[in-house]
Amino acid sequence: MRRGTIKSELIKTIGWNNDKMEVEYHDGTIFVYFKVPLSTFRAIVRSKHPGTDWIKLRDQYTFEEV
Repeated sequence: MRRGTIKSELIKTIGWNNDKMEVEYHDGTIFVYFKVPLSTFRAIVRSKHPGTDWIKLRDQYTFEEV
């Protein structure tokens, strides 16, 4: 999955494909979150505070560390 960088103190890169969102955090860990709507991905990417907004949402998705 291709990830792009965003301006965030928490998230280094982020990508989305087929309802899966891949997040690389600044500490180097990478997680895949499942059944994430494209609208949620777009909202995070466009947010003024993507890390803060993602923290509020991420617990509602199943995930695994890559």
